[in-house]
Amino acid sequence: MNSVTLSNQATARDNLQKISDMLKQQSDGLKVYGKKGPNQEITLYVKTADTSSMGKVKKFFENIFQVSASRRQVANETIRNLISELATQGSKNHHLEDALNNFSESSILSGHDQNGKKAHRVENLNLFLKAALNVYDKTFMQSQIRDEFKPQAENKVKELKIKTVEWEKGESIQFRDFKASPFKLNGVKYEPVKHLATGGYGHVFQYKSDDNPSKIVALKISITEAVERNTDQNRLGALTEIQNHINVSAKIQKSAIDYVGSCCFPDGSIGILTEFAPHGDIEKMALKIHEKTVPDNQKPGPGQLTKSQAKVVLLTLIKDMAKSLNSLHEETGMTHLDFKPANMLLNENGIGLLSDFGTSFEGTENIRDQMVNIEGTAYKAPELSIIDKKESEAITNAKSPLNKRKMIHLAQLKEDIAILFPEMDREDREKIVNLAHIKKHEAHLTQLSGEISSLPEFSKNKFQNTFKMDIWGLGASAYQILTGNAIGQDTVPKTANHRLGNFSETDGKLAIVGDSKGFLNQGGLAPSTNDIALDTFLNFILTAKPEDRPTAKEILENPLLKHSSIGSEEVRNIIKGFSKNDNEMIDLARGKLRL
Repeated sequence: MNSVTLSNQATARDNLQKISDMLKQQSDGLKVYGKKGPNQEITLYVKTADTSSMGKVKKFFENIFQVSASRRQVANETIRNLISELATQGSKNHHLEDALNNFSESSILSGHDQNGKKAHRVENLNLFLKAALNVYDKTFMQSQIRDEFKPQAENKVKELKIKTVEWEKGESIQFRDFKASPFKLNGVKYEPVKHLATGGYGHVFQYKSDDNPSKIVALKISITEAVERNTDQNRLGALTEIQNHINVSAKIQKSAIDYVGSCCFPDGSIGILTEFAPHGDIEKMALKIHEKTVPDNQKPGPGQLTKSQAKVVLLTLIKDMAKSLNSLHEETGMTHLDFKPANMLLNENGIGLLSDFGTSFEGTENIRDQMVNIEGTAYKAPELSIIDKKESEAITNAKSPLNKRKMIHLAQLKEDIAILFPEMDREDREKIVNLAHIKKHEAHLTQLSGEISSLPEFSKNKFQNTFKMDIWGLGASAYQILTGNAIGQDTVPKTANHRLGNFSETDGKLAIVGDSKGFLNQGGLAPSTNDIALDTFLNFILTAKPEDRPTAKEILENPLLKHSSIGSEEVRNIIKGFSKNDNEMIDLARGKLRL
């Protein structure tokens, strides 16, 4: 028996029927069986005594399913998710259950079940697959409006050789559906200590070195079990981050988190090992400091700081960020693109180091496509907000003809599903329709993509001063560190984005403003800090036009960051004390702090 794995599609709506017709014509002795594999992939087993027929079958499949490995993975995951979704509906989907059960060594095309009897509508199993496979089209076009039409950014990841490692026996840590186990990389065995965080990228675990227990590292794993994200997108992001880590570590050591290594696990997930930062990130540290700050006219209690003392510590965190950014720009020529307090980690000495290089970019060419990965408006430069607004309007206008076609296709799809499964409950049919509702006119989309990307709203989006986007991120971070509130936190994201866009279009506006009543005026983005020196410093950075923003080096030269106690040993001990919840350590360092 020979087999060919049905792992993707070219023109999904017609392929399976073409395969069915072709196979029936190849040989009278030809039998085809369907089976789900251990990884939920769907395989068609083709059995025939005629080797020439088998050759034709294989060639036919190769021609139709000649696609990249990454797209096969997307397709496999999509069909697996569809099967899982339908299987959870229980007895209501008895026809679908019959169909899925018959994947197990049953004759699909001849219409017989496992017992050799005529199965109830099993002859439509291939038609069910045809409808299900339509969902694949959904995976090839991004759901985000901009990604539907804009050409995908060129993959700039260079060839990387990543060693594959096996999970080893030993004590493991279970978090949700993922188990972190020991593994060995470059002759060193690493054992899990605890789970640290979870996000769109996957999980982060703390590991220790077996040969040196005091050597602690963080393992970031690009998986999707915990979050519904695109696996290939996560892996590409991991590869990009690895390459950027290598570039950064080769040029700067003291301003960025140390890169230890990377590996690929048996399931295809990618692991990135970095220096472990025991004192967390700057965002959380700043919040702790605000919680323990009292007015200058009040005596601080155990583990507390006066407002003036806290200001020195907070400015130290800002200076750490400016130093890291200056090193990144000056020594590597890279733009971070996601510069914020949460991406600055505090090492064992309480010094902030730059991390998370997944969106970083080298050079100053057009990087518009990279910016779509940055979520939220708190750190987004205003010039991007006005472009987002213009792009959205252009896409909405161009989408109108397509929306009409989508409605026609939806009506046709409902009719098709009703014919395929007449006895199925209406509610269940609607679920299949929703899953299989795809954008049918791929050729039209390709043409439309080119038309929209040539519009002025897109063609002018070439940023030659990309460093200045990071500078805005630094200014927005400084405001958050000093006040405990992010820019735009006082309103919904859409309104905040609109406010940013308006801010970028008018000269002479101040980002940080306020009046006696505490209300915004002059079109400002955030209220005053109630400290003239701080407001002046923030407005020095947060200018509407990117060309007017200072460099990171110029920010470091600002008198506000020249105070002798900023970055002192006492400040570092206060930071470590807050991390450890050690009031005695905080109080001792506070007593030695010079203002």
